[in-house]
Amino acid sequence: MKILVTDGMDKNALAKLREMGNEVVEQFYEPDQLGAALKDFDVVVVRSKTKVRAKHIDEAAEGRLKLIIRGGVGVDNIDVAYAESKGMTVKNTPRASSQSVAELALAHMLSCARFISHAGYTMRNGAWEKKTYGKGMEICGKTIGIIGYGRIGGCLGAMCTALGMTVINQCYSYRSLDAVAAINIESTIWNLMGVSFIAMGEAVGIVIGHILGSGDLKNAKEKAYKMRRFTVLCGVIFGVIMVAIAPFFPLLYSTTDYIRHMATGFIMIAGATMPFCAYSHASYFIIRAGGNAFITVIFDAVYTWVIVVLTAYILSRYTNLSVTWMVAIIRSLEFFKSLIGFFMVRSGIWVRNIVNT
Repeated sequence: MKILVTDGMDKNALAKLREMGNEVVEQFYEPDQLGAALKDFDVVVVRSKTKVRAKHIDEAAEGRLKLIIRGGVGVDNIDVAYAESKGMTVKNTPRASSQSVAELALAHMLSCARFISHAGYTMRNGAWEKKTYGKGMEICGKTIGIIGYGRIGGCLGAMCTALGMTVINQCYSYRSLDAVAAINIESTIWNLMGVSFIAMGEAVGIVIGHILGSGDLKNAKEKAYKMRRFTVLCGVIFGVIMVAIAPFFPLLYSTTDYIRHMATGFIMIAGATMPFCAYSHASYFIIRAGGNAFITVIFDAVYTWVIVVLTAYILSRYTNLSVTWMVAIIRSLEFFKSLIGFFMVRSGIWVRNIVNT
């Protein structure tokens, strides 16, 4: 085949094409010359600079051109429908740059958060404004909104979310990108309903921490148990609400019926497991109130990575379970975390005067 590359291509790719017996020509043509040039080629590979419009396609149709390839994601620089009506095939490379673009987006986020561009500019001009540009913010703990959660959005989300949840969501998307869309719908209502027990859990840590600091250890235990029961009650109430509205909430989204159906299942699973999440969340803050950071790291982070992430990885790669069943199993692991929290709180390892320790 005779291939025209108009906007450049990686040297290794060019060499590979030539090794396969193709004649490859690297040449950029101005718009008024492009149509006539295309007559002599079987394939043309363009990027964003070259625009293949109807007038070019009309001229190329008089020759041998059969395939137009866009080296990238968007094909807005090609009149796709018109080319296909002339018997030409149009292809693109949607996955080729997803990771690179996502990394670039993350790089810009970090640059904005830490004033890297401004600091670099002023330093090159002989200024060292450490105090001005040293007031950046951490992006850890922040919430990012990604409009259009496709391949690039999915890659960016994987890099931006908390590490444990990133891997879990990636395990779901390994099976189906539709699952990522459904999880986004479920997580929206989860965040709305879950704020009740999340706020209560943090309140538990503050209140119990003050009581422990005063030395009233017996009262601390009584308050801890009562506040945990109330936190679980919040989880039960809002979990029931989630299950009740599960068939209706996904209707608010402009998406396919398949994704809506999947999201309904995810919401029901999340609602059913919310009381266990509330229990383990309250237990975490009770333990944390005692000032033992090592124990809380084991209870939360180590459990997430060793149990939850590993299970998600195994289920996604080595089983034929549906994504819905995967989500159900992963969510149900919260029961075991609650059980660990029960024994850790009952052991009393957190009951100590943190002021005198």
